[in-house]
This record gives sequence, C-alpha cells and structure tokens, in this order.
Amino acid sequence: MSERTSARAPVRRQASELVRAAVVNGVSLRHALRGANAIARRRFEPSLRRSPVLGSLPALSPRLRRLEVGWIRRFGPIARPPAPAPVPRGTWIDLTDAHWRAAVAGPGWSWPELDGGGIWADGSEARLVLDVDIPRGEDVLLEFELGRHADVSPNPFVTVFVNARPVTGWELEAHSERGPRRVEIPAWLADWCRPIEVTFRPREAFDPGCRSGVNDDRWFVPVTRVRVSAARDARADAADGTQLAV
Repeated sequence: MSERTSARAPVRRQASELVRAAVVNGVSLRHALRGANAIARRRFEPSLRRSPVLGSLPALSPRLRRLEVGWIRRFGPIARPPAPAPVPRGTWIDLTDAHWRAAVAGPGWSWPELDGGGIWADGSEARLVLDVDIPRGEDVLLEFELGRHADVSPNPFVTVFVNARPVTGWELEAHSERGPRRVEIPAWLADWCRPIEVTFRPREAFDPGCRSGVNDDRWFVPVTRVRVSAARDARADAADGTQLAV
C-alpha cells in the first residue's frame, strides 16, 4: 500500500511508512520499547551524533534548525569524525580512502562502493567536518565530485547545508549538471564555525515510492572526492584560464 502512495498525500505516505517501519522492526505489545528504539535509530541515527537530541531536531521540523545553528556557533560541529585531521588546501580528498573517511566523515555514510562509485550517504542526512587551513575572513570554495551512479538516486534532490545554514541544492537526475559540484561559502559563514560542518539532506528522505527494493537503504547521494580552496584562488585561476584562451 505504501508503494502505491502518491507524493500528493504526504500524511498518508508518512503514516504508511511508519506502519512499514513498525512491521520491519518487529514492534509488538510484548516488545514495544525495543521496536520503538529500532525505529528511532533508523530515522534519526542518534548513536552517531555527539548530541543525539539536538541532531534529531531538524528531522522533526525545519524551524528547529535554528537551535542547531546556535549550538554550532557556541560549541562547534555536531558531528565528530573518528580521527579528525586537517584538510590540505587545494587537494582532492578521496572519501573512499579509509584514512580520509575517518578524518572528515561524520554520521550518515555507508561503505565505499567496490566498483569505485564513491561512498553513499544512506541515512536521513550525512555530515562532513572539514578542518580547513584557509585564514578567517576569506571566502571558501568546496568542490564535490559525485559518484557515477548519482543519477539513479531514489531522492533526486539534495539540499546542502554549511554550518547548519542551507546554501545550495543539487539535482541528481541524468540531465543535471556534470562535473564537480561547487559550493561557495562567504567568509562570515565559514568563520561562523570552525571546523566547517557540511550537511546533506534529501528533500524526501522517507518516500517509500522512491525505493527500488528491500535492499534500498535510503541512499540519496554518492560522493567520491572533495576539495577545499580559497575562493579568491579559484577566481584567479579561472581568470588566468580565460586570458590564456583569448
């Protein structure tokens, strides 16, 4: 029934998804608490966040994101990579490499694809924490190279947040932009929180009609590499390239 639910009926879709989650996780009167905990972990993944309650609030309502903004401003990134390390300037970081994944990847990421298709974000959101060496007061440019299977994502639109503030959105369908996706961060936002926390959220993370089968675990964006640069350096390189072309 949930597979046939139309996107024009969000209440029915959410209700049917909740019923599906209850069945899959074995919710019953005898094991109600265990089943409820399984559903909560599936939706919010609190065990992977430094602040479980705070990290779950944006999934409940976009308005609650303001609390997340205030927390980041006061206490720093919500995500905590296993082995934080500075990110070199102007160098492509391969997220399929275990070292760099442990250095920058927060919650919400799966394992790298064996065919080199990158690493998929497979939760309700995914976070990267980038300890950049760009001086304060400068605009920052992030470039993301997506996996080659991005166009088959069950959630074809991704919103990109920087320090809990939405900065851009990506379409992942076959006709969408090719090449690295650029995210320009003004200096005031980059300085709002260091290290910089980047969050990816799909437009409809729990739409069962978008899933291809039982093994489709809410994947919504594959990322292969990321590069951090000073925006002014990128502009200078672009200007030099234009002059050479002329």
